[in-house]
Amino acid sequence: MEPKPEPVTTTLEEYLRAHEGKAIDFALRVDFNSHAEGQVSFYIHPVNADGDTLDYKVKGNTVECFTQKAV
Repeated sequence: MEPKPEPVTTTLEEYLRAHEGKAIDFALRVDFNSHAEGQVSFYIHPVNADGDTLDYKVKGNTVECFTQKAV
């Protein structure tokens, strides 16, 4: 049985700060349809710079990362 990937645990602020000095522009793509009814999510990645793409679920004014770490 393959090991289950662990979720990446990072806040949006931690993600943005990790790119300090590397990127100031980020692309964000919103998804309204792929998850539970009414669930809004998005992914974000730096523009013109190397960096991770992370996925977040939006819950009111908070976001929760649900990106899985590579095994």
